Amino acid sequence: MSLVARVIYPRQPYWKTKAEAAVMNLVRARNVPVPKVYQCSLTASDNPVGAEWILMEYMAGERLDDVFDSPEFTMDKKKRVIRDLVQIWSDIYRITSERIGSVLPANDEDGIALSTVVYEGLKRPRKVHRLLCKFDHADAFIVGPCHDTVFVHATSGCPPVDNCGPFKDEDEWLSALAFLGIPPTRPDKIIHRGAGKKVLELVARWRRRSLPWSRSSSRSHLSHGDFEGRNILVSEDGRVTALLDWENSGLVPELEAATAPDRWNEDAQRCTGGMFGDPYEPGDYMHDGIPEDKETAELRAYFRVTLHRINPALFKAYWVGVEMRAIRLALAAPYPGNTRLWLANYATFTSTASREGKWWRVNNLEVMTPKELEKWGGQEWETVQRELLEEGYGQTSAEHVA
Repeated sequence: MSLVARVIYPRQPYWKTKAEAAVMNLVRARNVPVPKVYQCSLTASDNPVGAEWILMEYMAGERLDDVFDSPEFTMDKKKRVIRDLVQIWSDIYRITSERIGSVLPANDEDGIALSTVVYEGLKRPRKVHRLLCKFDHADAFIVGPCHDTVFVHATSGCPPVDNCGPFKDEDEWLSALAFLGIPPTRPDKIIHRGAGKKVLELVARWRRRSLPWSRSSSRSHLSHGDFEGRNILVSEDGRVTALLDWENSGLVPELEAATAPDRWNEDAQRCTGGMFGDPYEPGDYMHDGIPEDKETAELRAYFRVTLHRINPALFKAYWVGVEMRAIRLALAAPYPGNTRLWLANYATFTSTASREGKWWRVNNLEVMTPKELEKWGGQEWETVQRELLEEGYGQTSAEHVA
């Protein structure tokens, strides 16, 4: 028997490792191809490795990123990968809850309800959602703290796990992303919170107009959190043999859980104000007309049709949720400047499209004019300059020397 030992990134100790092992066991019971977990260490101090770890089954296969573009990986194999991935995605998506956060087992290894477990680093018992979520296989789990990359890889430091959920709804989750937890851990200054507040204000404006895609359903859905080719193993005949690295998995709002595998993720081509796209026009698949790229267009069409056939509800969430997923990326940016860039792109695109009469391009979005953004930015900048001076970033070289 071959085994793999995974050493855990040292953030959100105990809870992140517990959740990764628990979610792998949960989805494996639903026939999702993941390694079997044999053992895990939830603390770094009581083992010779000096870090938390998970001991799991070895899964055969090559990384999808390493083989997908090779000449030997034929069109039939690529379509087999798409069918397998869509089915896996659909099976994961069907796991739902009333709260947003990580998957934790209903009982710990000694049969004690996990909600009574106290991690010694916390001043009070870990807040978890005590409702047991039942499934076809009589599986059950408790919803615990969120392990989103926003929290785990925060440049200012990982917020305390007690600030990371579970969250009761999408609004609370978005606020936690913008301000690094509830209660917030971002400093209470415009330079740190201003752009996030403006993005949330824009979402509120969408919802006042009752735009159907501006709010997820009341139930959260399970998401892998890093559905990319480097985490997907495939066999020589195109069969998906494993989905690895569940570190950032969790129950997230419906539209966020509909984030497609990276090779067939069309969000960058369809969202209006993406941080990395052209602020005047989305991508619109402009390269598909080039002869050598016809295969890409065919595979994308095959992906769409397969997704709609296997899970129409997931297809709808994938198709209509593009703007809310862009909002999540804007709020998740590690630096406030990236959030401001999203706002600038959004304002440029919506105002240009409306001015030119291209309302179909705006897709009923709330138009934010550059003048409005400029006025907001000007008011903000005065406050930001004052905050920078207060933090010592505005002194001259002579002042620093003195």
